[in-house]
Amino acid sequence: MKKIIEWIGEIEHGKLDIRDNIKWDILVVLRNTLANMRIQIVEEAKKYIGYTSIKYQDPMSWMDEQWFDCSWFVTHILDKFWLAKEEIRHANEYFDSYGIPIHKEVIQPWDLIFFSRDWLIPKHIGIVISSDEYIHAPGKLDTKVEIKKIADELIEKNTPWKIYTQNPIWFKRIVFESPDNAFDINGTNRKRRKKIV
Repeated sequence: MKKIIEWIGEIEHGKLDIRDNIKWDILVVLRNTLANMRIQIVEEAKKYIGYTSIKYQDPMSWMDEQWFDCSWFVTHILDKFWLAKEEIRHANEYFDSYGIPIHKEVIQPWDLIFFSRDWLIPKHIGIVISSDEYIHAPGKLDTKVEIKKIADELIEKNTPWKIYTQNPIWFKRIVFESPDNAFDINGTNRKRRKKIV
């Protein structure tokens, strides 16, 4: 009670701006909500372990809950949480236009993991489920949705056009775009607060 009285006194004397506390409260709630959402996404993805995996053919093929190529699996899981974008359907499109790049050292559950099968462009995607595992639909005949260890593997192709030499090639974090001025309580319009991760 004493702390509350001191806090009210600081607000009344202009030593503490209540708007700062409101901002922090909003950010704490968002952080806790995102942590819970990460757990839910991982649990949802795990429900599909053992489902049939197929090779990618085109953007509209095989969009069914019974079998998945790698990008359709990711899209399907993200769509259950209203995070999928309709215009994205291939691993390369996720790589180019979804999320923000992050380093392996800071990955968290629900981050996206990318691989190159041809040393030139991203051709495979999965969902990180822990600091050392990911879940994916291998996208090959006679395979199933599975969990694998994140392990560095050399890409064994020798060509002057090689861009990637090792898998995984990258990780990306899913972000939310907040509306303009969503956190502009002080009227300063700080653009750097547009992305919430």
